[in-house]
Amino acid sequence: MDTLEPGTKVNRIGFIFRALAVAVSAAGLFAAFPPFDQSVNAWTALAPLLLLIRLSTPRQAAKWAFACGFLFWMATLSWFPAIIKNNGPWPLVLLGQTGLSLWCALFWAVFAFLSAVFWRRIAQRDAVCPFAMRLAAVLVVDPVLWMGCEFLRGWLFSGFAWNFLGVSQVENLPALQVSAWLGVYGVSGLVLLVNGAVAGILQRIVEQLMRRVRPCDFPIGGLGPRKFLRMLESAVPFLAAVAIWCAGASRVHSGAGEGTKKMRVAVIQPNTPCIFTFDRDTLRLQTERLLGQTRMAGTVHPGLVVWPESASWGLLPDDNDVMRFLQKGAEVANCPVLSGGTEAATDADGTRRYYNAAFLVSPFAGFSATYRKQHLVPFGEYIPGDKWIKPLQKLAPTGISCTAGRDAAVMTIAGPEGNPVKIGALICFEDTIPALSRAAVRDGADVLALLTNDAWFNGSCEPWQHQQQAVFRAVENGVPLIRSANSGVSCIVERTGRVKCLESEGKRDGFHGFLIGEIATGGGGTFYTRFGDIPLLILFFLFAGWALWMRRRKRFPLA
Repeated sequence: MDTLEPGTKVNRIGFIFRALAVAVSAAGLFAAFPPFDQSVNAWTALAPLLLLIRLSTPRQAAKWAFACGFLFWMATLSWFPAIIKNNGPWPLVLLGQTGLSLWCALFWAVFAFLSAVFWRRIAQRDAVCPFAMRLAAVLVVDPVLWMGCEFLRGWLFSGFAWNFLGVSQVENLPALQVSAWLGVYGVSGLVLLVNGAVAGILQRIVEQLMRRVRPCDFPIGGLGPRKFLRMLESAVPFLAAVAIWCAGASRVHSGAGEGTKKMRVAVIQPNTPCIFTFDRDTLRLQTERLLGQTRMAGTVHPGLVVWPESASWGLLPDDNDVMRFLQKGAEVANCPVLSGGTEAATDADGTRRYYNAAFLVSPFAGFSATYRKQHLVPFGEYIPGDKWIKPLQKLAPTGISCTAGRDAAVMTIAGPEGNPVKIGALICFEDTIPALSRAAVRDGADVLALLTNDAWFNGSCEPWQHQQQAVFRAVENGVPLIRSANSGVSCIVERTGRVKCLESEGKRDGFHGFLIGEIATGGGGTFYTRFGDIPLLILFFLFAGWALWMRRRKRFPLA
């Protein structure tokens, strides 16, 4: 080390600093989600990465953020290998985990590049009122850029809407209420706001240390002459976050406009193997558990019983045995049953189509409504391009290629005192997609019902992570959500995000049982339901466009 020139020494120090920042941020944020669930970590985990972004050129920031994102996603998607035990080819499973992690990390890089453009502009000597610009970057620019990149990740090329930053706060009810205005992205922005304030504190510490080392590759220009102003750079965001949290706490305390009518519901969790492993014994086990648990739940006179995805076998409505089985389920419950299954339908031109569907069955009226899943899983429910190249359909795990539904298909049942209650059904991982729940509520749904099957991932943290996504759909739209999982996490979510889970000896998956609860009907709909992501997207594209304009104008070096 003594033979190295000072600049080389500082470069090595800078590399070590950046590598540590990446590792600390990735590890800290990973621990904020299941299986560790240390949600408090999320409020500070990204501060080292944000500091690195502020002290790097845009291209450097993008590279380091990409590395950080890749580490985080490889860790948080550690449940992927659970598919192998359900006959998933391990090379394809690991390739899928790696490829998806690289894709998700790309959005971290986009955020870092755009953010670094703004911070680089602030550091210029000719920056007008650098303190005001720094405060705006912490309060608005960075949160909006992060929120916008999350939206793009959840939407682009069908999207992967999983483990947004805000999801880490699923048990922080006051923070969750931001979702009623800006969706889950708003909670992500709130968490990033606090991280930005912490990054400001870290930056002032680093500056004091780096002033003792010369030369250095850290841009420290445009800091502002007064320590008081620099203190406000962190104090104001903290105060804003506290004010938002207090407003959320008030909303939780008031019940967020709870509906005037209460309805008792039952959720069934049969805990049977994946449908693709069905044999006679498995079929008999599922039939006995579904009917037995439904019969017991029916003793408390629920208004609705919800069965999970893949609760029924065969093709409906062609299979008479399945039709009778579902009808018997409604009869023993003495109320409507919402069940998952596979629908076969023939178009006017004779084309045979298959749908992953939810069926509403009444004790006396029989089949009264059907919802067809709109957002299909590629390589799970269909092979891309298999509608044009027919032989590809045989490669689908089910042996058939599903077709996507076209609308929310809100269902109606008789609720308390004969008042109609409208149900917006969701299937599989559709509870991770804000737009689908929002569309159902806009079409009049008073309640959201999710039917899923997480038996693929038994023994991993995937069922926990999956359930956490669903909580936000209730808060975003101000309606309760009922969640039935074959083997996963079955629960009832109030409109403020409070969750009542089916548990057994401290476990939430890997067992069978049923859950009884009450939901408040009526009074749904929020600001987010009405306007969706339009306010966020306007701001995001405004800031992103500004950054790209500055890049085009070459206001400063980016390399």
